[in-house]
Parts: sequence; structure tokens; C-alpha cells
Amino acid sequence: MLKKIFLIFIIIIFVIVGYNALINFSVASLNYYKNNTYKNYNDVEKRAGIAGREFKNYHDWLWQGDRSFTFDVIYMNLFSPGKVKFRIKEDKRISAFVIEAQVTPHDIFKKVYDANMFIESTVDKKSKISLRYREISHTPEEEESKEIVFYPLENIAARQGVKFKIPDRAYDPLAAFFNLLDSEYIVEKTLVFDSLSKEEVYEFKATPVENKNNIYKLKGEVFRKDKSSKHGASFTMWVRGGDVRIPLLVEVMSAAGPIYLRLREVE
Repeated sequence: MLKKIFLIFIIIIFVIVGYNALINFSVASLNYYKNNTYKNYNDVEKRAGIAGREFKNYHDWLWQGDRSFTFDVIYMNLFSPGKVKFRIKEDKRISAFVIEAQVTPHDIFKKVYDANMFIESTVDKKSKISLRYREISHTPEEEESKEIVFYPLENIAARQGVKFKIPDRAYDPLAAFFNLLDSEYIVEKTLVFDSLSKEEVYEFKATPVENKNNIYKLKGEVFRKDKSSKHGASFTMWVRGGDVRIPLLVEVMSAAGPIYLRLREVE
């Protein structure tokens, strides 16, 4: 009996030590990446095919042609279950930009659970205000979808035929994110966007707190405007400044733990 108790005690000690070592390694590797983020920009620029090219400003680079960013999604900086690819393209028929986000698992995880999500945001070419927002999620069990149509001149949106009032200059989540990238950054000046993917309105805000080697560190949060403590998250984002505006790393503090989006490639 004493041998079993001793064996269980040893196993518990190894689990605790192993877990702490794993967490410490995770924190150390993440801190190294954060502290050396600006050094990785040259590699990003080469992969993006923009080395040596010049643009009038970051607006031209972000919205021109067919642009895409791919991020690895990393849970607690321990493993990467999948990736998300953002893409911007122009729809000249309606004078708009279409922003897409495709979330897919890595091949090794597809064998366990093959689920994915496609998100699409259509924004006015000039004002970058949302015109339409769609979400389609697939799992082995079912497919779900939703769509919101925005009528910005009337401050109204419609979901499944039901209309509801929205704030002036309301954005869907994708449009809010890309408008944040398209904004002028001034340290300690907060940028605020009203965002919604259904009837509830969220406040999406971010403050540039530091500019080091032309990489801006932004701290922000997303929360429901009714102040519900159960709906929201905080985030930190490192964005390359200058005429090429690239998000390099995003850290999201969720209820399930920290989730990271680390830039993988730019096309």
C-alpha cells in the first residue's frame, strides 16, 4: 500500500514539474518572439514579395489588389491546432472591398475533428463601412450560417429579415479589424469602433502604447456596450508601421486561456 502511495506521489511531482517546465518554456519562447518581433520583419518582407518596393502610404498597400495574410493559431503558445487566412479583394461591380477569413485546422488535427469556418465582410470602397457580413461554420455534425445586411444611411441592419437599429458608422468584426489596421497610430490615442455580428453591439477599441523600431504595440479590448462582464476579451497586438501595415502577432486573452495569432506568410 505504501509503495502505491509513494508511486502516486512521485507521478504527481513529475506532472507538476513537467507542467511548470512546459509553461516556463512557453513563456520564455513567447517573450523571445515578442522581444525580437522587429527582427523578423525582413523575412516577412521577402515572403511578401514587397522588398524594395515603395507605396504612397499604408492605405494603398493594405487595400490594393489581392492581398492576404496567414496566421498560425496557437493555444497558450504550446501547440497550433490550425490557421486563419485573411484576404482582401476588390469587387468593382458594387465599388466595394470584400474581406475574407478562412479558419481551418492543420492536417494532423483534421483526422481528429475536421471543422472550419468561413467569414466574409463586404465594405464600401470609399468609407470602409460594412455593407454585408456572413459566417459559415462546418463541423462533422452540422453546418450553420448567418448573414447581416447593413443599411448605413438609415442606421439599420437586418438579420434573417428582421431589422434593428445600429449605431452610426457600425462595423462587423472583420471590417473593424481592418479599419484598425488602416488607422493612423498616435501613441496613447485610443481608436474606437462599434462592432456587431448579430443584434448586440460591441465596442472594439485599441490604444497604441509603444512604437519601437517602427513596430506599434497596441493594447485593446472588446466588450458588449451593455457592460456585460461575461462577453468580451482583451488583446495585445504588434503591428508593423510605415507604408506596409502588417500585423505580426496578436495575443487574445480569452476565458479558455491565451490564444495567439502569429504571422506565417503574406501574399
